[in-house]
Amino acid sequence: MNGIPIFNRGSEREHQLAEGEMIDTKHKLAGGSLREAKMLYRLLSKNMRDVIWTMDMSLRFIYVSPSVSPTLGYTVKEIMAMTLSELLPPPSHDIFMKAFEEGLAVVELGQKGLRKSRILELELVHKDSSIVWAECKMTFLRDSDGNPAGILVVAHDITEYKKAEQELRALSHRLVETLENERQFLARELHDEFGQSLTVLKLLLDTSKLSPTTNNCTNLDEAKVVIKELMSRVRELSLALHPSMLDDLGLRTTLPWLFQRYSAHTKLHIKFEDAGLDKPLPSHVATAAYRIVKESLTNVVHHANASEVIVRIWTDRSTLHIQVEDNGEGFDVNALPIGTSISLNGMRERVLLLGGNFTIESKLGTGTTVKAEVPFHVNLTGD
Repeated sequence: MNGIPIFNRGSEREHQLAEGEMIDTKHKLAGGSLREAKMLYRLLSKNMRDVIWTMDMSLRFIYVSPSVSPTLGYTVKEIMAMTLSELLPPPSHDIFMKAFEEGLAVVELGQKGLRKSRILELELVHKDSSIVWAECKMTFLRDSDGNPAGILVVAHDITEYKKAEQELRALSHRLVETLENERQFLARELHDEFGQSLTVLKLLLDTSKLSPTTNNCTNLDEAKVVIKELMSRVRELSLALHPSMLDDLGLRTTLPWLFQRYSAHTKLHIKFEDAGLDKPLPSHVATAAYRIVKESLTNVVHHANASEVIVRIWTDRSTLHIQVEDNGEGFDVNALPIGTSISLNGMRERVLLLGGNFTIESKLGTGTTVKAEVPFHVNLTGD
């Protein structure tokens, strides 16, 4: 028989509501038919994605909507046999009990706040022991005298929202941490490198001033050497922060210069293949590509024990594609604990913030391939 089943407290089929069947709500409710009222209520809850449950004042389940199965994995019968403390972990159970007790306190004080619903964010225990976050609207049910007779809860699944919120919070933390690390790096460079060189330069100039005719030429020559080293270090630091040639000459010229520097210091053979880089790229795309390639090469040098790297970059109508492949030792991607690699997380987050895709392919003994896709146009408004 087609229709919508109605269940009783024991999850037994009590009635089959046929398609098109109408309930004379006004007549039957006026006649005090609690059973028909429950049928109408269950008909509505049957077609809702949110989980609905009612409880008596002893906090025992009276009714649970069938939507509990896809949301929490339990059958209606299983939930009906559970206690509230089995459904809610301790922190959420405490929040629920506090709201319940506050509602009762309102009644004792003779106030009207019992009519108001309370919105609670609670953790619910899934049948597989995982946690489902829900925004729960908690409302007291009243009898004909206005006294509390039970509780109605409508729970809306917000698990994905909470996950996104946690990821955003973790990202914000890592961004702050990265900025602080950059500040520490600059502070060390200024103090250790520039500070010491400037101190030496000052001593040389002071010595020349005190003894203008003694070893004056020698002091000036030494001062010139220090100044030259300072200029070189300033240039190095500027390039490390952001190479100006990336803005002036573009990615196609800047990357070969970067490869020469890496090869000169590490003996790493880098092969570069590109297509479509003859046209200007958006600034954010060029910067992202440069950082991803540079960070990938740094990881190869420090961890891969590789002798060769192939860097491929090409464009299509809307996206810049980046691929960095090495012949190193490789690693088990699945065995890498989440969050342990700051550089990998940094590259991934940079690409995701630009609306792109980032993947890593690697196996022990087969090398590693970093792939990134960066769209030319970024929608920051979410429209």
